[in-house]
Amino acid sequence: MFFRFISHAVVKNFSLDSRSLALFRVFAAVILLIDFLCTRLPWFTLFYTNSGLLPQRELSGHGSFWSSTSSLNFISSSAGFQMVLFTLAMLFFLMLLIGYKTKWAVLGSWLLLVSFQSRNFLIINSGDTLLGLMLFWALYLPLGKHYSVDSALQLKKENASPAFSVNSCAFILQILMVYYFTYLLKTHDIWRVTGQGVYYALMLDNFRTVFGDILLQYPGLMRILSYVTYYAIENCAPIAFILVGFFWRLRIVLILIMCGFHFSLGVFLHLGCFSWICIAGWLAFLPSEFWERIKKYVPGKKNPLTIYYDADCSFCKKSVALLKTFLIVPHVSFLEAQTDKQALSEMEKRNSWLSFSEERGYEGRWQAGVTLLSYSPLFFYLAPLFRVKIISHFGDWCYGKIAGNRNKIGYLLPEWKKKEEGPNRKTLYLLLSGFFFFCFVYALMWNIRTTNFKYYEKYLPKKSNGIAAFFHLHQYWNMFSPKPLGETGWIILSAVQSVKNTDAAFDTQSDNNLEEVDSETHKIDLWQKGAPLTMKKPYRYDTSFPSFRHRKMLENLVLKHKRYSKNYLTYLCNKWNKKDDKQFIESIELIYMRQITPPYGQALPSPRKISIYTKRCKKR
Repeated sequence: MFFRFISHAVVKNFSLDSRSLALFRVFAAVILLIDFLCTRLPWFTLFYTNSGLLPQRELSGHGSFWSSTSSLNFISSSAGFQMVLFTLAMLFFLMLLIGYKTKWAVLGSWLLLVSFQSRNFLIINSGDTLLGLMLFWALYLPLGKHYSVDSALQLKKENASPAFSVNSCAFILQILMVYYFTYLLKTHDIWRVTGQGVYYALMLDNFRTVFGDILLQYPGLMRILSYVTYYAIENCAPIAFILVGFFWRLRIVLILIMCGFHFSLGVFLHLGCFSWICIAGWLAFLPSEFWERIKKYVPGKKNPLTIYYDADCSFCKKSVALLKTFLIVPHVSFLEAQTDKQALSEMEKRNSWLSFSEERGYEGRWQAGVTLLSYSPLFFYLAPLFRVKIISHFGDWCYGKIAGNRNKIGYLLPEWKKKEEGPNRKTLYLLLSGFFFFCFVYALMWNIRTTNFKYYEKYLPKKSNGIAAFFHLHQYWNMFSPKPLGETGWIILSAVQSVKNTDAAFDTQSDNNLEEVDSETHKIDLWQKGAPLTMKKPYRYDTSFPSFRHRKMLENLVLKHKRYSKNYLTYLCNKWNKKDDKQFIESIELIYMRQITPPYGQALPSPRKISIYTKRCKKR
């Protein structure tokens, strides 16, 4: 009896509901699309080409861990090839979002994500690493079983069911390891004893938000939050999930606490996509009972709706299936018009699909779609807008165009059957389960090694790093560990600018205009968009970064990888000197104004100027 309870608890605790996995899939795809479009594409030349921050010849030449990682971006160093991969990545992210060929979409999204991470490791943070790992463990999870094109176009519909496998266990434990190993790596007394961890984290000017400024005024609250973060969130929460996660109410409470924790982190600190990626991971843990409970609150249950469509039209069947899936209207009845004589008569009369409710009667064309939209828990608020007369007329026109070409459009929506499981598929399942089990054990050992490399290296030697490099299983959860950086500072890009002054003179003998060219030099700060140079700290330094990837890039250039600052300054020289020949940048100096963080209540000491690198710009 006891062992039966334990086995049931383990299966229940480490199962992932297929609807929760669909929610994770959508969140992950949205994060990927926004990240690539907003934080990578605008600075594509700087981040991913040889004329930018990290030329491929330098990455492959110094023998670091990143030079040995697997990456499609290493096939060719040309900017055109990098852009092709970028476009391909966007295509896979869109497929992941709508759930089209989901297994291939997950594989392509993971492969291209980690490829771009390897191409430029100077701009990635812990959130990027975690998202890559979650997609890896999700390669063999049913992410497309719900809310996807795949599920809509399958002839045989499947009910929601929890997925329990090696991959579901690895997915859950991977997220829990982030917190527990962060806890183990926080070895300093400011977390364990004095409770000043949050204070030192908030004193980092490049991370702190406006709300972080407010929190800095409350030392007692910061001390409480330090203890809560260290003991409750990072230590107790992973253990609590393993012990009581099979109680669905406690599981939901824990998920809400962790999502609230990460949301608050994003409020007080600029952490890029990290908070949202963690929230996406925790949403995948939502139990089946959660989805069963929220069915009671979908709109329109008190006023039943029936949709009638033409059974002889293949396009109509597929369209209705897609609408039912993506609008999430399980409480709406979808029937073939041929099963109801009155509905069939109305359909032939209107030459349209139909919606029927006691409140609105029969409706066709655009209005039928708007009524169906009003029953969606996701998009019901759009229905009044789409009923506006002008939009309604335009919608009827669009409906007519689509209906007139429905046979042609139908070919774009193939209908496929789920493959029956045979002995070969079972063998493949066992082989893949064994592979993912090996990868998880390896990742667990990798994490253990990070806590004491000298001691655990004998169990996982450096020679085995190639496995992590190839499958991108490397991870190091040292966020603000062993303590937050005990110094803050700001960046200055001191540039010597030569400005040409042209004065016209008149030659009376030749009647020609002669130009007397003179130039003067002055110093500007390129980081402040060419403002006059000053060594003072900007009023809001955190908002001066174009994106969080620039924040990570400069953190690496100043503190860890100074050797690459030359490439960054060369890029800036070329960029600025292309704008105007009359305002030439002669040289750029990357300066870091370093300032030690004092204990709470003490005045900030005077900053110390540190020159990282000086680059003379070449004239064209």
